[in-house]
Amino acid sequence: MELVYLWVEEFRNIKQVGFSFSPKFKVEFKFNEKLGYKQIYIEEFQKQRKLFDDKISNVTTIIGKNGSGKTNILDLLGLRMNERKQFRDAKYFIIYHHEDNLFSIEGSNFDLVASNIEEYPNKEDSIDIVTNPFSMLIEKGNNIFRYAGFLQFNESQYNKVNVFNLRNIFRQGYPRQGFKMESDYSNFFQRIYLNPLFIGSYAKYRLITYFNRIIPNKTREQGFVFNLDGTVSIKVIPDVHYMSLQEVKLKLVHKRNIFKRKTVDQPLINIKENFVLEFLKKYFYYSFESYTEVVKDSGKTKKLQSELEDIENPGKDRIYLLNLLKIIYSHFEKEKLDYADMENYLNALNKLLTYIDRLPDKYFSENKITIPVGKEEEEAVSDLLKFIDDISLDEIDYLNNAIKISIEPMSSGEEALINIFSAMLFGIEQKRNPKNEKAIILMDEPDVFMHPEWSRVFLSEVFNFLKIIEDGYHSYQLVVTTHSPFIVSDLPKDNIITIEKNLDDGLCEVVQLNNQEQTFASNIHSLLSNKFFMNSTMGEFARGKIDHVIKTLNNKLNSELTVEEKKQAKEIIDIVGEPLLKNKLNEMYLLKTREYKKKILKEQIESLNQELKMLELDEDD
Repeated sequence: MELVYLWVEEFRNIKQVGFSFSPKFKVEFKFNEKLGYKQIYIEEFQKQRKLFDDKISNVTTIIGKNGSGKTNILDLLGLRMNERKQFRDAKYFIIYHHEDNLFSIEGSNFDLVASNIEEYPNKEDSIDIVTNPFSMLIEKGNNIFRYAGFLQFNESQYNKVNVFNLRNIFRQGYPRQGFKMESDYSNFFQRIYLNPLFIGSYAKYRLITYFNRIIPNKTREQGFVFNLDGTVSIKVIPDVHYMSLQEVKLKLVHKRNIFKRKTVDQPLINIKENFVLEFLKKYFYYSFESYTEVVKDSGKTKKLQSELEDIENPGKDRIYLLNLLKIIYSHFEKEKLDYADMENYLNALNKLLTYIDRLPDKYFSENKITIPVGKEEEEAVSDLLKFIDDISLDEIDYLNNAIKISIEPMSSGEEALINIFSAMLFGIEQKRNPKNEKAIILMDEPDVFMHPEWSRVFLSEVFNFLKIIEDGYHSYQLVVTTHSPFIVSDLPKDNIITIEKNLDDGLCEVVQLNNQEQTFASNIHSLLSNKFFMNSTMGEFARGKIDHVIKTLNNKLNSELTVEEKKQAKEIIDIVGEPLLKNKLNEMYLLKTREYKKKILKEQIESLNQELKMLELDEDD
């Protein structure tokens, strides 16, 4: 099962362009003058290269400068049905190969391909008609395809594929969920959004424990870069901010110490309870300050202050602080805010405290919770992280973003990789495909935040990772957009789609690599010099300085060069790092000096004299 081809008749800046995603097939959609319509041609290559592991069926990378259309291609491949409805004018179709001569086709406008397909149902002979957007199974014959049933009604084929759409930025209006799965009622193969930047803390926690448990046994010898066992921890920190008590206007309640002391000796509290009480105090100050900012009425603020001061401590500080918060929320309700929302805030806070209480005391200090990450998940930790993830994804965060979770220590490159791999593991483990046969993974510039070394090993890491996932899919196909020459050097040119933006009309164009240009294991500098990456392998500022030196030395006679111009040119030449370029510039510079010219002329005269003597000796003989 494999994604084979995308034809775009019209979508954003792409018009009448085809994109091939399989080196096994040559696919074209072109006008047949004899038949009078555009015909789909599919030819299977007899000789096929096996480059990847059995788990990886194929990898395609799309390269091109910003604005060329890379993300538009992934949108057509990966958008869910709800989002596709926004693009009613889009015209396209997508072809997949199932087995032997069986293919399937998805598309927005059946008229594009109707002439290529025989025996499809229509109004005259069936109540089941083809409607847009459409999807169906088709059997390839000689220059024609035969309708083999609607895709969504053939469970054995429809359930073979899930398409995972991983990207850090979805366009405005698209869901940002990274760690919640939603049903996509569609006659297309299932599309699943995974946003690494919003993947949630639990998915990262699960991934790291998974790596720590699996990697030492299976892939350490393969050079897998992750080795996090015992080196990282999860930090849970209250993130509640309010102004200093002495500086807040109309905050007299803070000066009068509304937290009343008990009349009996208070027993020592453990460090966990102290953490909770400090958090609740900060949360109270934040809530009170929020109320004063909402009402902007000193009379109402004083009334609330008075009511809070009348609350007695029942002997338990936690209950006392929660009672104070209830009073504040009741005043919010009087300001015509939704009381149900106030209940949600209190319920969320109480649930948070319940999950915190279940954590071992040894993880607590006064201001933070530090959870070491080992080889196994702890149920109490998992439940806390899942709860905070769910709250943060709601339309309203009923915890007011009061808790910050981080994984430390971790570089930005490690974090970018962890986010991507967490998203993949989360999606793959959801079991949305009962057969787990095929996962098509779309990645939009996944290495954009990575150090070059991490970018260099990225594809290898993905391959290793997909191979070790327990109960994963039988095979994976990857489509990756990138600016990275390292990723390109991991693939042969047949697996690379190069596109560019036509400067005249702004439309996307596919550009074929030259026959001589092989990319697999290619030199990085050679790839960088390709116009699809950059116009020069030198920084633009440095290139400008070098160009100025060359023009100065080439365009002026020796007598016209001032002392300052010679000095500036020499200063630039002395700091050039590339040896060949530096030698050439030095040679050009020396040619501008009288002494050097004299030396060269003398050497030339000496050489000519020697040659003359040799000729004279030959004549004497």
